[in-house]
Amino acid sequence: MKGLWCALFLSNVFLPTLTQSIECKAWKDTYTFGKSGGVACPSGYENIDTYAECKTATDAYLNDGCSPRIGKLPGSETWDGTPGCHVQDGFNFQFNTNLKGSGADGHTPLCKKVGVGSSSTTTKTTPTKNVNTCSVWKDAYTFGAS
Repeated sequence: MKGLWCALFLSNVFLPTLTQSIECKAWKDTYTFGKSGGVACPSGYENIDTYAECKTATDAYLNDGCSPRIGKLPGSETWDGTPGCHVQDGFNFQFNTNLKGSGADGHTPLCKKVGVGSSSTTTKTTPTKNVNTCSVWKDAYTFGAS
């Protein structure tokens, strides 16, 4: 049985990667992912550079029942890798307080549509719908092409 568990683990049955199709249509209307190993977001999107905004985005992804499943956001970290809100591919959401970090292999930036949220150049929006539904996220988040 140990061998089967290991094989399933290594085949990403339990730890999917972001190369899979993202299933969460409404959430995808507001957020997207950049390229694994990079720091930039696709055109029309910007990095999420506060822990609070990262927590909001990642909680919504998890609460909306999106797939692939990604582990919860723990406390913030400080290191030289991917800055701000991102995913360690196949594991969990992460937030790096070093906003001048460089990209790191296996780490993918989480991005939001320009003009959504609370970065220094945007105004924070307040959802008027139940935050436990995907419909809230179509206004702010989506996954971009890799």
